[in-house]
Amino acid sequence: MIIGTITELKEDEFRVGLVPSHVKKLVEANHTVLVEKGAGEGSGFSDQHYKESGAIIVDNVFDIYQQADMIVKVKEPIPIEYDRLKEDSILMTYLHLAADKELGQVLLDKKITAIGYETIELENGLLPCLKPMSEIAGYQAVLEGIKYLQRQYGGKGRVMSPLLGQKPGTLLIVGSGNVGRNAMLAGLKLRANVIVYGNRLSQLQTIKDMHPEVLVVDANKEAIDDYLKNVDICVLSALVVGETAPHIITRNHLKTMEKGTVLVDVSVDQGGCAETTRPTTHAHPTYIEEGIVHYCVANIPGSVPYTASVALNDTTIDYILAIANKGLKCAVIEDEALFKGINTIKGQVAHQGVANAFEMAFVDAHDYL
Repeated sequence: MIIGTITELKEDEFRVGLVPSHVKKLVEANHTVLVEKGAGEGSGFSDQHYKESGAIIVDNVFDIYQQADMIVKVKEPIPIEYDRLKEDSILMTYLHLAADKELGQVLLDKKITAIGYETIELENGLLPCLKPMSEIAGYQAVLEGIKYLQRQYGGKGRVMSPLLGQKPGTLLIVGSGNVGRNAMLAGLKLRANVIVYGNRLSQLQTIKDMHPEVLVVDANKEAIDDYLKNVDICVLSALVVGETAPHIITRNHLKTMEKGTVLVDVSVDQGGCAETTRPTTHAHPTYIEEGIVHYCVANIPGSVPYTASVALNDTTIDYILAIANKGLKCAVIEDEALFKGINTIKGQVAHQGVANAFEMAFVDAHDYL
């Protein structure tokens, strides 16, 4: 198989779809890997690193799109890339289609088999390809929240740790998955007051058992109303696989919160958990609504591209190798988790969550393989 990876064009995105060590694995399995010149530089990998791993360095990105059977990216294609996508090819990347119907329609029109890392799902409900980025995003979310609590950014002008005899700040985390748990751990290291609000009882019980110092709250409207009034940083991470994120925080909620509170919406790439959420970038990460500082960067792990690229590749390489070695049909039939990653195929929507978000018909991808 011919596999291509390219420079990410999303603003302030420096991760890369394939790192040299995993290019080597593909080449050793007798596949051809095309790498756009300079694609890995943002993550600390030179063209020479890729050459030594057996990749072919290509100057013209259009050649990669046209020659490759499968394109491996990190983030969803942006409009400038739509015309480059080859019909009937395979695309592996984070897609988050529920929040991007325009891209979804492009993939359908071009009959692309699009596999979203975020919907590859194990039998136990775990999302193995989302996990490493979620862990990074959860940790980074708290660090960014601390930064934007500073007065010059519109924040309250306080620290979260109990310094100089003062009370610690309060961190409210909405969602108890990988993002939420890592945000919780970051908050505990700061010795902040940490509250985890969620609706997955088994996850909440695990947190309660392992970290009795954390206040665990089962989701209900009255609880969120009360806790938002006294929070310093709120990290939003609620997730419905493949679907638009649930709106939990309304504009009216913001009006009850203390001015200068920081809201970090990690779920922004699925549409966001707050009514007032809109995507921002690392270059322009925040805005203020109703006196509340919003940090809504849609690619938080992109700020630590070396760590993020290696962690992502360690998770995705087995799926990429399976498709390359066995072909798409055999690979997904043998691996139900990978099968669940298919979002579009042959012009049809093949993931129920995406179909719900698009209000379109859902098809069983088995019928099109």
